[in-house]
Amino acid sequence: MATPTPLFEYESGRIAAELEVARSLVSANPARAGKWNPLIARAEAAVKGPLAREDAPGLQRAVREAEGILAPLAGTA
Repeated sequence: MATPTPLFEYESGRIAAELEVARSLVSANPARAGKWNPLIARAEAAVKGPLAREDAPGLQRAVREAEGILAPLAGTA
């Protein structure tokens, strides 16, 4: 594979950090795990393909989609 572009590096780091925060929120709020874990799984699924293909424009779109999926957790962050 080619060297990842700066955009790909930025977006992959961004979603990795957001997913880490989401998992931390679940750990801190276990009563919400049943509601939040499926959202985290959906967000991970949204970015899986573009990450595997190192598709920077696709990942950028997928990260925005994943952020929308994770939005319900934002009020707790």
